[in-house]
Amino acid sequence: MTLSGDDSEGFFINGRQFRMDSSVFSTPAKVNTIEEWTITNEAGEDHPFHIHTNSFQVMSINGVPQPFVGRQDTIPVPHAVNGVPGKVVIRIPFSDFTGKVMFHCHIAAHEDNGMMSYINVVD
Repeated sequence: MTLSGDDSEGFFINGRQFRMDSSVFSTPAKVNTIEEWTITNEAGEDHPFHIHTNSFQVMSINGVPQPFVGRQDTIPVPHAVNGVPGKVVIRIPFSDFTGKVMFHCHIAAHEDNGMMSYINVVD
């Protein structure tokens, strides 16, 4: 998953802006599974990645393994440096709940301008 954009052009996840009436942004996940996601940030500022319903474990930040300090629902994804994107690897257990789960940049102006999507958790 790649976070990109700025105040002039808007904000994107995987090159697309979120629209509530579009299902094209749905990321599928299966209930009672664990997924490992790599989130990259091509922008010149940090983007705090936030997910609803399912907390996650941070595995690494910019390639540096992270100690387990508990599960969380938000992690700052470091900005790009000299053209090299910042990167966070997380593990998310999709337990119990099925349906749509939102995730987005936790900066309101970025979320409001397209840096948001959802996971469709299915049986």
